[in-house]
Amino acid sequence: MPPRPDSYYGISKLAGEGIASYYYDYFGIESVCLRIGTVLKDDDPTKDLRHRSTWLSHRDLLDLMRKSLTARGRFPGFGIYYGVSNNHDRFWDIQNAMDELGYEPKDDASSMV
Repeated sequence: MPPRPDSYYGISKLAGEGIASYYYDYFGIESVCLRIGTVLKDDDPTKDLRHRSTWLSHRDLLDLMRKSLTARGRFPGFGIYYGVSNNHDRFWDIQNAMDELGYEPKDDASSMV
């Protein structure tokens, strides 16, 4: 789907991803752009229904960061990836993060309800 930012924050995220893409295409500078889901201070996704879809546990966040930092040579050189846990109700597709970065989310918000 084409990007449809709904705020200035969303516009700034798209601008950053565009700059990263440009720098890869013209200068070969590799980058991983992460669209981070809901990371909670208490790591408890049970307080809000939407978190069952968008939650990214602390453990999975650390794994995604490690995989992003060590992905050189395993991904196309530039990529945009959603950061979300293995939630049964997630609506963001994380297959490219799994395939290209080796991300393997462990946690599922629905198992905590």
